[in-house]
Order: sequence, then structure tokens, then C-alpha cells
Amino acid sequence: MASRSIKSLVPEMEGKAKQVQEYCKDRGVTLLIYCTVRSLEEQAILFRKSHDWKFIENKINKLESRGFGFLTDIIKKVGPQKQIKPVTNAAPGESFHAYGEAFDAVPLLSGKPIWKYNDYKIGWDTYAKALKENDLIWGGDFQKKFKDLPHAQLCPGSNPLKLYPPEVIKAILTENGLLNGDY
Repeated sequence: MASRSIKSLVPEMEGKAKQVQEYCKDRGVTLLIYCTVRSLEEQAILFRKSHDWKFIENKINKLESRGFGFLTDIIKKVGPQKQIKPVTNAAPGESFHAYGEAFDAVPLLSGKPIWKYNDYKIGWDTYAKALKENDLIWGGDFQKKFKDLPHAQLCPGSNPLKLYPPEVIKAILTENGLLNGDY
């Protein structure tokens, strides 16, 4: 299960998460951070649930050709998943959640999470402004087809695998205990 603890985040992101919560609180919006570090297996399950086999197979082939076979092994290992409405385009290793540099949050209204923007615009807008005030990237600003309103990340860019070569990614994920399922 993904961590909910902001202490799981890298120190800079942990500090920013606290500032975002405080910013929202000061403006009357309670914010629930419900996902910080997510295991590679969980990411693979979400990825497989979000796409058909042709898309998944294409991703596997691309990752393997770039030297990321250790990540495609995880996609294969979790096996087929019942397809749902897409929740992520990120395969294992492609999400900043695995590196402790992202979190997902939702504004609460009367103690209940409000997932739809139109049902609590002021809460979502406050959250978005809090992220921008703290120099974080908001998933609501992602591509037009797939907005990820709960998502916040430290680094610009859509994919950590574009930033580092396979051996560096493997070392980081191993150091974080994610390649063996521990964190």
C-alpha cells in the first residue's frame, strides 16, 4: 500500500507538503495528503488498469529497448488487471512518487474528500494556488486530455526515466528499497 506519510518524501518535498497544507488551512481548506511514496508494483497495477494490452506491450518494448528491463519485469509480474477509467499514464519508474518527490492530495469538505473539481472549485483552486506558491508542479496543469488534479511534484518534467540513464534509476530505486518491494 502506498505511503500516506509526508515523512516518506525527500526532505525538500516534505517541507513543501507541510507548507501547502498550512497555506490551505489558513484559507479555510482542509487538505488530505493520501499518497506519497508508491511502490513500483502498485504503479504497475495502476498502469495496467489504465490501458489496453497493445498500449502496455508498446510501453514494455520501448522501456526494454532503453535498458529498463528491470522495470518491465514488474509490469509483467503484476499480470493482467481489470481495465478501468485511466488513472495514470506512468509505468513503474516513470512517476515521481517512486522517488519521494510527489504526493497526491484532495480537499475535504465537512470531512469528506471532494474528488470532482466542479463540486468544490474553491478547494481545488486553493490547493492549486498553494502548490504554485511553493514552486511545485500541479497535475491539473498536465496535458488537456489527462489532468491529474490530486498530483503535485517537485521536479518539472513528465518522466524521471527521461532524466537519468537506467543504471542511475536502478541505483536510486534500489537505495529507496523499491526494487525489492520495501519502503
